[in-house]
Amino acid sequence: MSIILYIIIEIIKTIFFTIREKAYQIPKFAIIVVLKILNYILYSVYYLYIKGLMKNKFISPYKCKFMIWVINVPLIIIIYFIISFTSLGNNNNEYYCDNIIDLFKTIGKLDVINSILLMLLPFAYGMYVLLLNKTIYDFTLYHIYIPLLIEKFIREIIIIDIIKDIIILILIFAIELIMIFIFLEIIEVNFCGLNVNLKRNIESRGIIDSSLIDEDEDEFEDNNNERSTIINNEAKK
Repeated sequence: MSIILYIIIEIIKTIFFTIREKAYQIPKFAIIVVLKILNYILYSVYYLYIKGLMKNKFISPYKCKFMIWVINVPLIIIIYFIISFTSLGNNNNEYYCDNIIDLFKTIGKLDVINSILLMLLPFAYGMYVLLLNKTIYDFTLYHIYIPLLIEKFIREIIIIDIIKDIIILILIFAIELIMIFIFLEIIEVNFCGLNVNLKRNIESRGIIDSSLIDEDEDEFEDNNNERSTIINNEAKK
């Protein structure tokens, strides 16, 4: 129930800010939405794969991070070079991507502060991904909702400069965080049936059901023994 409410709130928030920014008027908006959905699906598969590596192959979060880095770095460099020598690397192209030649030219023009921030960015992102891996390893896959929600909130609030929208975003973030805490059973509530499927309650129901089954089996066995005794006594007569 809590995760359903979380999804509904997230959809309402997305629709609200999309209409507010009139992003739906952007050409090929539907294609952008489909690509974002595909992106979320691929990320879900990625985290499931990481969970499988750590659980089934007994690979530590640090080794997982290193393996992904070894794969991603050469792949990104190859993609950069491919894009740089195609029409996508042309500044006049509507779908322009970063050109590796222009990238080095831009880096040379950066001041000291931006240069330091640029160097710290890979380390900060690496620590963030490592945090996700550790969360999956030490807890469950669903616990990464918390760092992902915080990261998304920070990313969204930085680009908003209207006080009203900031307040709305903070309220939505607080509600979503509470919903995630309820889903993860960090917070327990006893209304609207949100406590029915708590792990503790499920285990209690399992113990009760098991005891009832044992009582039925004992009663059945006693009846059989009593019937056998009666039959044996009659046979002796």
